[in-house]
Amino acid sequence: MSLREKVFVAISMAVFCIFAVFFMKPSKGKTQTSGVRIAAIMPDVTNSFWAGVWNGVDNGAASANVRLSRYRYATGKDTREMNEKLETALLSKPEGILLCANQYTEPRTRELLAQAMETGIVVVLCDTDTEEKLRDAYVGADNEKAGHDCAGYLLNHGEIRTAVIIKSSEERISGATRQREQAFLEHFADDSQIQIEKLVLTGEGNDNFQILEEKLLSLGEETALVCFNSSTTILAAQTIERLKMADKVTVVGFSETEEAFSYTQEGVIDALFTQDNEELGWKSVELVEELVSGKTEGKTKPVIYIDMIPVLGGEGHA
Repeated sequence: MSLREKVFVAISMAVFCIFAVFFMKPSKGKTQTSGVRIAAIMPDVTNSFWAGVWNGVDNGAASANVRLSRYRYATGKDTREMNEKLETALLSKPEGILLCANQYTEPRTRELLAQAMETGIVVVLCDTDTEEKLRDAYVGADNEKAGHDCAGYLLNHGEIRTAVIIKSSEERISGATRQREQAFLEHFADDSQIQIEKLVLTGEGNDNFQILEEKLLSLGEETALVCFNSSTTILAAQTIERLKMADKVTVVGFSETEEAFSYTQEGVIDALFTQDNEELGWKSVELVEELVSGKTEGKTKPVIYIDMIPVLGGEGHA
């Protein structure tokens, strides 16, 4: 091959490589190995619920080749740590954020969410929702449906004359818990078939056991305890077991803990409403990626509900 031919071949290959690099460069926001940058701000893995959600988020991010930054905060009434994590995440300028919180009423939280929306960061909320102006999408349990299903279970269960709703003190109640309770109460607004009572647990530890024991001993056998969150469900089951009243009182609760499943298998809890925590995490991070990548362009703000399936007393679970 002559020198001229060698030069021509070299130039041709160089031009080809330049065009290949230009046209094969991945578009911004598309799913690639160094793809969408998402910040997940969620409670620490202090219980099986959040451990399951985090596992789903990690697996979903890996499946979609998402670049995931994790910001964990301690659960509790104080939202300052969560807000600090959210603020830090926003300063890193991610393309999307996945946020899980018990409520969104605190002014600083709302200010940070509004800031994210204004700067074009995709905001997806998980587990507890707020108004549309503060988020692009929501993924969580269908709490209203679960509340209605809980009421339907009691109505079809048999001779139950009194249903006692076991509640935590008002400031500890999450938005999800409120939604379940409100939907449950709607069933009985114009129906006196079952008398509804409420018992608010204002004490700590053994004080709450005593409050619940006194209430149970004052009621007849045609009674149901209804608990709309995990802590009250466990407390009710522990109290029923201690008083040996499992065959006298119906217990319906909401929880994803192994302890609650054990009480259900033993027949202490008659119906336990639960959800697939890993599915919740997976679908959440998947939706952030889809919104950032423009795969849902033109659609209204999406809401994805995860059904809560009742596990009946004596049954196992997956």
